[in-house]
Amino acid sequence: MVSTSCFSLPSSPPVKTTCIIGMTLGVVFRIRIITYHGKFVPPQLWQYVPYMYEIFNDWAIDYVVEFSGTLENMIQYDPRGFLEIHTKRNEEFGKSNLEMVLSMVETALENEEVQESEKTFAVVMLHILVQSCLGKIDPLIPSFVALSLKHLGNAEKTHYKVNLLALIESCIYYNPILAIRAIGENNLKPFFEVWFENIDAHYALAEQKIALCALCCFLKFSPSDLPAFINQIRPQILSKIVVLLKQIDAIKKNVESYKAEKEKEREKKKTRDENFINDYEDDDSDDEDVFGRNLPKDVPEDKDVVSSEGVENIKATQKKLNSLFGDSTEKDDKDDAAVLGGEYEFDDSEGTESYEGEVDDDVDSPLDIIDEFVYLQTCVAEAPPEAQQAFKDAAVPLPAEIKQALEFAFTEGQMRAASAPKR
Repeated sequence: MVSTSCFSLPSSPPVKTTCIIGMTLGVVFRIRIITYHGKFVPPQLWQYVPYMYEIFNDWAIDYVVEFSGTLENMIQYDPRGFLEIHTKRNEEFGKSNLEMVLSMVETALENEEVQESEKTFAVVMLHILVQSCLGKIDPLIPSFVALSLKHLGNAEKTHYKVNLLALIESCIYYNPILAIRAIGENNLKPFFEVWFENIDAHYALAEQKIALCALCCFLKFSPSDLPAFINQIRPQILSKIVVLLKQIDAIKKNVESYKAEKEKEREKKKTRDENFINDYEDDDSDDEDVFGRNLPKDVPEDKDVVSSEGVENIKATQKKLNSLFGDSTEKDDKDDAAVLGGEYEFDDSEGTESYEGEVDDDVDSPLDIIDEFVYLQTCVAEAPPEAQQAFKDAAVPLPAEIKQALEFAFTEGQMRAASAPKR
């Protein structure tokens, strides 16, 4: 069982003392550690979202990075709990968890004292939210798009701008038609100009993947389903898809190379250690230790390191310590088992008694399960005939190397889809 008594959040302190700040951040950090390492959110932890919302708006906006990281984990590892669990505190504020999180991000982005590097963490949390709640949050997609567009023009740092773009990319991936409608037909041209100008600035793998998925989504639709401007730039969309495929491939190769190098270093160290042990065992100087010191010859090999009397003294000391401080081994084991998927005790008054959290040990990001080549190939292969013809027409004016890259991507996508295990 995860005891909620150790997660007491101070609310509305009259003075921001170091003690109060430390207590609050300690609780937020512990929740983050539990959810990250367990890849699971104990249902009773959802009752702390309203408290975090209240504290954040009251005095903790300076800690937007810490709050965003914790909420991101909770949303990613249990989107169903995030959307479904409502406590008495939610009722008091008249807001769902989703509305509270959106309000917190809006507050952070509007505050001029919060640095753009800190605001980026709040925006990334919204990426995860949108990608984790596919098909569940249609009414709020326009709000996410509007929030990004509002701050995109004033963004100074490239990384902040890229993540604001990635929020809209996530909305396009969620539902292209909803997102396009939210952007507005008059804003499509300036938006795509900014987007395409910053494609190369998508440095992180997750940023590149969501940009690729968003662009591929347009290939699913017939020309009659999309605004005229998007149909006009289909060739540019294909070109940017190729750019992103190359960037993703380069990152993955670098990661594989790094892992191979680290593995090689581990093998070398292992070989050195084994050689040292073998050299020592083969040494004829049986009467000397590794430092050349003479060992006493009258010590039998099976001599106890600690005498039986010494063992009894140690046990007596341990017993006395346990009587003073308690034996916490059994309790700690139970707590660890609870955090990682055991049984939980629920606070019935908080409305979580009927909910079971979701566990997925194999996924660290909503996009991890997506193969970029398979996704591209599937988007076109499953599109209606008019959309497939529009894809072919858009590829005609492209340079030969882009066409060749697209052909390779489709062949690779078919091969990977055929060899992938069935889900």
